[in-house]
Amino acid sequence: MAAPNQHDVHNLLLKVLPADAFQMLIADAQAVQLPSRHVLIEADQPSEYVCFIEDGLASMVAVNGEDEAVEVGHIGYEGMAGAHVVLQTDMTPNRTFIQVAGSGLQVSVERLRRVMTEFPDANTLFLNYVHCCDIQLAQSALANGRYNMHERLARWLLMCHDRLNGRDLPLTHEFLALMLGVRRSGVTNELHVIEGLRAIRATRANVRILDRERLEEIAGGSYGIPEREYERLIGLPIRRPLIGASDRLGKVHDQEKGSLFVTDVNPSCRDVFSGKHRLTHQCSCVLDGFSPGIFQRRQVRAFQVDDHCSIRNDIEVKFWHRPSHRCGINATSRHLFP
Repeated sequence: MAAPNQHDVHNLLLKVLPADAFQMLIADAQAVQLPSRHVLIEADQPSEYVCFIEDGLASMVAVNGEDEAVEVGHIGYEGMAGAHVVLQTDMTPNRTFIQVAGSGLQVSVERLRRVMTEFPDANTLFLNYVHCCDIQLAQSALANGRYNMHERLARWLLMCHDRLNGRDLPLTHEFLALMLGVRRSGVTNELHVIEGLRAIRATRANVRILDRERLEEIAGGSYGIPEREYERLIGLPIRRPLIGASDRLGKVHDQEKGSLFVTDVNPSCRDVFSGKHRLTHQCSCVLDGFSPGIFQRRQVRAFQVDDHCSIRNDIEVKFWHRPSHRCGINATSRHLFP
């Protein structure tokens, strides 16, 4: 396999690795498809590989000898399966498998540990990631003990939404029951509660996020701390932007001084760019509607991502950073501008 370019990978841990560490790590990597229910880490078995998720969703579950199981961790494009090897242990009683099909980069444990030994910054990065996993687990315990079931369900849906493309989450009731540690009938009832608040629409094996802001309100304090800790330590945000009920695809909003906003041009994009990193990425998006004859289906290009994003074509349109508005770009580049 030709080694992928660091700018082309979607996994956030790989994106922020020092360049030399990335080159050493990726030389041993193998691109793998991850079908649903594929086991990445088997319980009580020595781990030979770790997997950096590129897309899809993995679930880490705690199991016991009585066949009881509950999810204790989400893993998506922000992380890797097999984080226990970072702590120099070769196996774990927890099991990790794929819930939503995707793809990843598989790396031998031997190569990962060599990179951690030779590059202290890489070692710190992976240890920080393990810490973020611990915080996620701690907040799950807090949510299970202090929050109602519909609040916990809202939290898990937000976490899935952070890690998957688009508004549609291909989640079965069986998986949701595993996440919450409840019976499937209980999940159905709680989905109806959140549907009644117009935050989601649930159909067979799918949950569509209609109003993320409302969903965050439902989750309350049960959601957000692990996401903030991840951004603080890893340096890239995982939390998705808000999708409000008033937003419509390609809708352009009037702003001060003639500037314009586009909300959710393409909701299937992800990887929110943070202004403090001053990332630059060339991409395209579509302005739909507004000011007939000027912005009807206008193709534009974005060049600088900072505290604001300048969009240029024949004229310049500025997308100033405001929490309630977002500009999306095409699904090919898989990024989303704040």
